[in-house]
Amino acid sequence: MEERFWAGIARPLAAGVVAALAGAGAIAQSTPTPVNVPGFALPYSIYNPPETVTLFERMRRQAPLPPNAPIVEARKFYGAQNEDRVKRMR
Repeated sequence: MEERFWAGIARPLAAGVVAALAGAGAIAQSTPTPVNVPGFALPYSIYNPPETVTLFERMRRQAPLPPNAPIVEARKFYGAQNEDRVKRMR
């Protein structure tokens, strides 16, 4: 039962976080700015190396997957993200 509970809330929760992060960065900026989420502004960490700024800004400009997207579309979306991660790790 606990597994069904987490499966039921994980996708909507992830979709909400992605939507909040993507919606906050609609305008391209030269330096990272805080991400506005309900209740507080999450600042970009001063401890991140400069290389992460490019990745952070690219991820903020990426359109989020709609919460009600078909499974085929979701697999394609997350598959592309995972392929990009593997490419960057090599």
